[in-house]
Amino acid sequence: MLGQLAPDLRLEWIDGTAIGMLSDLRGKVVLIEFWRTWCPACAREVPYLNELHGRYQSDGLTVVGVTNEEDAAVKSAAADLSMAYRVARTPDPQAERYWGITAVPRAFLVDREGTLVWAGHPGALEEGRLRELLYGP
Repeated sequence: MLGQLAPDLRLEWIDGTAIGMLSDLRGKVVLIEFWRTWCPACAREVPYLNELHGRYQSDGLTVVGVTNEEDAAVKSAAADLSMAYRVARTPDPQAERYWGITAVPRAFLVDREGTLVWAGHPGALEEGRLRELLYGP
């Protein structure tokens, strides 16, 4: 999938913002993380993702946490974990198959044109790669 357009993804924002699509975020660098409310490894990544969100949001980074769990559970977990970045549910039962998700957490970096440029564990993302996408080489 790397080097190709990211599969589009329907996003039901838990903050009540209108339902949208991942492709609506074109023009921004997007760090998308697939996670679960019950996943301890996912919870451990929240401070790092909060840090990236706080540091780079004004420069064009959008961090998005995505799960397919029930709305109430997602809202509760997002509040309990103090997730500062955007959190969404996806109602598409095939979405994770399209993205090749076999375990969580799993993150992807999408450039401003919508191309997948990195995939892996969120904690393994090197900030240099992120800065290059935001500011250029």
